[in-house]
Amino acid sequence: MSTGGSEYFSKQNTPFYERGNGFSASLGVIGKLSPNFRLGAALETPTFWNIDRSYNFYNDPIYGDDYAVENRKLTSPLKATVSAAFIASKSFALNVDYSLGLTKPKYKVYGDAETELNDFFKEDYKNLSELKIGAEYRIKQFRLRGGYAYTSSPFDALTVSRYTDNGDVVDQSYNNLILNDRNALSFGIGYDFKSFYIDASYQNISSKYSNPFLRGVIDPSNNIESGYYSPNYLISSDAFAVSDVKNVRNNFFLTFGWKF
Repeated sequence: MSTGGSEYFSKQNTPFYERGNGFSASLGVIGKLSPNFRLGAALETPTFWNIDRSYNFYNDPIYGDDYAVENRKLTSPLKATVSAAFIASKSFALNVDYSLGLTKPKYKVYGDAETELNDFFKEDYKNLSELKIGAEYRIKQFRLRGGYAYTSSPFDALTVSRYTDNGDVVDQSYNNLILNDRNALSFGIGYDFKSFYIDASYQNISSKYSNPFLRGVIDPSNNIESGYYSPNYLISSDAFAVSDVKNVRNNFFLTFGWKF
């Protein structure tokens, strides 16, 4: 602030918390073309999610500052997978999987919010695809593994109104808004102790995308208040500030197993 002070703002309907549970089923077949080649196919049903969500709201004319809870039901896409495996010897094997989403996500409609989300999926969601390549090499009881996975962005190009560096507002199209292509690289080593085994693995997942934030409209005449609130100010913005994000995750896994 120009006076040297500071003001804390809360985005309407945040923070929010979600907890969900779901179920799905899959069915697949594997065919042996020769001692060295395998082909497979699988169909995975949508995951039927039941999601509980709680969020904070502010400056309500009746309840003031408080929180609310809601429940939503989401059906994820139906997915098909084809795979091929090459077993060169007892020591080396190579596997390739390709998966494709066949349907679009869909919320069960309870009101305008679910209808708006479903309309967004109909217009801007594209079938997600994923390619996985993995190999394993065995040296007596040791197992060495490596893999690569590529997942495509699930959205078409989206156009939003955004602020430029000099404060102007322009419409700009992004082919990586919110989500983008994702790459994953993994390595692992394992050792068999007859009935027991131990595995250690490392996974690197990276993605670059454009993150829209700041937009929030305040329009009391239409009972719309999605802006930023503090006890002294309300901020309304009909355009986004868009930042470039590089998301990198490094995961380490250690597994102990028992064969029976």
